[in-house]
Amino acid sequence: MAGLDFKVKYRIADIGCGTGAASLVLADTLDCDITSVDFLQAFLDVLNDRASEVELASRISTLCASMDDLPFEANSYDVLWSEGAIYNIGFAKGIQEWKAYLKQGGVLVVSEVTWTTDERPQELEDYWEAAYPEIDTASNKMKVLERAGYQPLGYFTLDLHCWLEG
Repeated sequence: MAGLDFKVKYRIADIGCGTGAASLVLADTLDCDITSVDFLQAFLDVLNDRASEVELASRISTLCASMDDLPFEANSYDVLWSEGAIYNIGFAKGIQEWKAYLKQGGVLVVSEVTWTTDERPQELEDYWEAAYPEIDTASNKMKVLERAGYQPLGYFTLDLHCWLEG
């Protein structure tokens, strides 16, 4: 969906990478150099060990930093990747601040908690309003992206088994 070309070398930042599951897949799949960012050094240590074990350490460099204070230069990345993390600083804030780091024609790939229906139990509404007031429907998240100057390529929801199977 991101339209990445397997024949092109990319510079990618995986923001809020945790222990690096996405970084490892990207490094194994694409010709790329990845900066994997998390604010917990212990997670980055796990990623470094895993990258070495599968011989991908030369493609992945880790950076212990906060996603709302990244030391990146403007226009320095082809792809910004963030799975399950942008909510930590807020979707609108994250996409706006991170846009400066993308090269012209660069791609932002993020996952975001969203409502999949307009009708929900009040208990869920109350919980999420307290926990993450930016929760909204995918169509409204697309509008936030458009207002920030992005051209959304699409979205998908995770299948139920992704939430229920370990």
